[in-house]
Amino acid sequence: MKRTNLTPTEQVLEQVRSAKAQQALARWLERQTATVTPAGWTGEGFTEAQVLGVYLQDYLDHPSGVIIKIVEKGNRDKEFKAHKQAYKDSSRDSPRFAEEHLAELLDDMIQLDNGGSIIFQRVVGGGFDETQQLDKALIESLDPVAACRHIASSLLDEWNTHSEHSGSLPQDIGVVFDELLGQRIAPGGTIAAWASRHEGLLVEPRTWLSHGGQRLINPFALGARASLGSQLPKMIIMRGKTHGDLHPGNVLVSTATGGLSYFLVDLARYSASGPLSWDPVYLTLTTVAKFLPDLDFRSREALQHWVLDPAGRPDPAWPRPLRATGAGVHHATVEWAQGRGILPLWKQQRLLCLTAVALLLTGRDRLLTPESRTWFFWLAARAATQLVGEDADFTREDPLMLPESLIVGNVVSLDDRRAPDSVRPSSADHVADEAEPWNELLAELRVVQLDAPDPVTLAAHTEALRLRLVHTLRSDGVYRSTSIKLLAELAATLDEALRPGATSTDVRAACQHATLLRTWILGKLS
Repeated sequence: MKRTNLTPTEQVLEQVRSAKAQQALARWLERQTATVTPAGWTGEGFTEAQVLGVYLQDYLDHPSGVIIKIVEKGNRDKEFKAHKQAYKDSSRDSPRFAEEHLAELLDDMIQLDNGGSIIFQRVVGGGFDETQQLDKALIESLDPVAACRHIASSLLDEWNTHSEHSGSLPQDIGVVFDELLGQRIAPGGTIAAWASRHEGLLVEPRTWLSHGGQRLINPFALGARASLGSQLPKMIIMRGKTHGDLHPGNVLVSTATGGLSYFLVDLARYSASGPLSWDPVYLTLTTVAKFLPDLDFRSREALQHWVLDPAGRPDPAWPRPLRATGAGVHHATVEWAQGRGILPLWKQQRLLCLTAVALLLTGRDRLLTPESRTWFFWLAARAATQLVGEDADFTREDPLMLPESLIVGNVVSLDDRRAPDSVRPSSADHVADEAEPWNELLAELRVVQLDAPDPVTLAAHTEALRLRLVHTLRSDGVYRSTSIKLLAELAATLDEALRPGATSTDVRAACQHATLLRTWILGKLS
């Protein structure tokens, strides 16, 4: 039975999910002779930690706005020390940046018995209602691209001017790759938990993967002890101060300035000598992760290509914060690199960080769906392929063919074109209705003629197939799965060959690729 007539402090304690954290916070408040009052604010960041806004009031003192972050497990004081070090380094090297953009921690922290901690951070920007998370602020911003551009430029220029640990040294790609992923790819790590289940992927990795008829580099082959790690030329890595966990929830912007005044919070993964491309890439990909489930299959495919090369114009149908973040960050970082005459070096380092951050997100099993995590894996593979070079010929071995269920979770399977028992609809008639479009699509796919000399002939041959593809890809039925990526790629291949201005050479190439895709699709779905 829920208690009534609670004191403000008891109201805050009731919100704490962990019983141990609740008890530890209550004891700390008692020792400090302090009280807390709910501020009606909770964090919604890309984190598993609990974040609460309160007004903290010491005995006979005025209240102060404070953010309480509760981490139930982990290195007890790692976050506290990292945040303190970030403020110390920044105050020494870039005092104005520290004053204008970094939130301070209170001197006290609470260590939990299970290795977790509770830390207290001062509210920035004047109060809880005076700032918004970046992704939310961009919805209302008059110029969201300019806001993101300003933030990315500030991180590179203001924060990393006169940095004691900045520098650029040639390093082995494999060594840097292992540094960026750390224990996540070690046995028991968040990435290894799924990737080690596939022979030849993480452990003793094969160099090449086969995906939708394409040969892609296995991103895990970039490791220092893997097939490519020791063969690739060294890369110059530009280093400096990095936040380390720069997702949209950790960038708060002033509601009054629309992004021109911003604050960094939660610097638990701060590094004084991280790769400078890490934060821009991390901000872009965690923004993608937030909106990815809302995109259809064709948009996801197009988004992957745009993330790899954001110089082009994003699809206007994509969410505004997604477009603004990608474009703003790209413009700022390219301008920074061009001004120093290091654009080719920056592009290389960006691809390496794209590969690493995308792989990191494949291990976020509590925050991302298996479908989104799989999307990030193939983004990592494409980034690694661009980094190494699509024409690289390090080995003549056959590419590794991964199963459709690359990352398994609570999702519906396409195996045998039926749903697992745990999610199968109760009505047999409904299942039959859902399966019918698939059966019709497969029947058409088996007989369609994918050989034509020109666009007009190809359009006539594939009219029925293209209609069924459109119907299937728009369906939200129980059979959605990562396999549909192959169908989306087939639809995109045919559309490309039928675009205005397509040549006979374009049509022949599209027919060859479509034929290969058909073989893959029928092999998986039949």
